[in-house]
Amino acid sequence: MVKLQRLIILLVLMTSFLTITAIAEESDCLYYFTAEGEGCRECFQVDLYMTALQEQYPGLELTRFEVYKNLSNYATLNDYYASYNVPEGSRGVPAVFFGQSYLIGQTSIENLLEGTIKEIDAECPSVENGGIVGIVGEKSPHDVLKTFTFGILTGGALSDSLTVCGLAILLIFLAFLFSVKDKAKLIKVGTAFLLAVFFVYFLFGVNWLPALPGRGIYFSKLVGVIAIIVGAIRVHHFFKKPTVKKEKKEKKSKWDVWRKRLTSPGAAFGYGAVATFFSLSCTGNRFQVLKALVAEPLTRGTAVGLLIYYCVVLLVPLLIILFLLYKAYHKAHEHSEKKDEKKKLLWLTHLVHKVHLVVGIAMILLGLIVLVL
Repeated sequence: MVKLQRLIILLVLMTSFLTITAIAEESDCLYYFTAEGEGCRECFQVDLYMTALQEQYPGLELTRFEVYKNLSNYATLNDYYASYNVPEGSRGVPAVFFGQSYLIGQTSIENLLEGTIKEIDAECPSVENGGIVGIVGEKSPHDVLKTFTFGILTGGALSDSLTVCGLAILLIFLAFLFSVKDKAKLIKVGTAFLLAVFFVYFLFGVNWLPALPGRGIYFSKLVGVIAIIVGAIRVHHFFKKPTVKKEKKEKKSKWDVWRKRLTSPGAAFGYGAVATFFSLSCTGNRFQVLKALVAEPLTRGTAVGLLIYYCVVLLVPLLIILFLLYKAYHKAHEHSEKKDEKKKLLWLTHLVHKVHLVVGIAMILLGLIVLVL
């Protein structure tokens, strides 16, 4: 009798185990649409929740789709929205589709998904089967273009302009401008440099130029070292006794000819293009998303406009430097005109020494920041 009872218990346990195994093997199927980046604040928390849910239910077949960086996934999400008759105003991320239903938004997913796990149709959701019912909670835009607000776009561009690579470009720009002593020429070479930076960034954004992975950091460190050396030389010159040299009409040496060529607008364009090209690998997430949007025919028109604005904002720190230097040159020449020839030369020499000191200190500090970052 005892043996019979043990046998029955053993059979019950085996049956239960086989039933549980069969249930586990019959995977419940979910399609989870999420997004990475600043545009979806709720997605990070729901990502953690979905990871924990998958660990709790090993039989759960969860397929994750990222829709901001992967436009193919974005198109898939729109197909499901259309098939499940989700109203336009209710669409967003994070979103979960299962069987013939859906949950959209952090609140609805976290509060309702676990309770429905056991009732979910084992078959994966399909665009051929319309949705019956769905619940919508707090969500973010599923269209990545809608996340590019003025503040986010401007902030992203300014942030990119002040990365270690952006500071390297600024250092080259600063050093180059201070080799120019004429305010009219300053505007020409400064504009040429800025145009080069803009066009290289733009060509990279429309996928016509490749980036050099990892090279931007090495390039920036090299520029940082050179900036510290040049800055130290400028500071050293400040403490040397200034000498006033009268202008003499002499035959130009070969060095004078080469110096003129090396500080020409054409040379400035070349410097700007090369410096920016080596810095392309430092562009941030927003720029990379814009690149992906430009590559897609459906979003290209809007994305190109946003890309142009982004590239213009990238130039803001350089424009500020150019404006301040032009104002300093203008004021110096304006003030010197009121003095006689001898005082004019003395005053200009003194001003140049002061400017060299300020620029030298700035280059040393920026060089150190570039090396530390």
